[in-house]
Amino acid sequence: SLYFVVQESHAGTSDDPIPWQLNMKLELDKYYTEDGVKYQCIRSSEGLGMSFCLTDLVNAGYVKAV
Repeated sequence: SLYFVVQESHAGTSDDPIPWQLNMKLELDKYYTEDGVKYQCIRSSEGLGMSFCLTDLVNAGYVKAV
């Protein structure tokens, strides 16, 4: 992807997870939500936008469901 989504209105904490959108970058230890499921980032995307659903990124070792 030639761009990534910048999210500024959610803290990324367990109490204020970031709603996932395609092409967002993943930040280590931040929390994200997608389709009503909360995930914690366990591996950073190194500043790259990820063009996958979070469910796909579980098997790749980027996030875990919490």
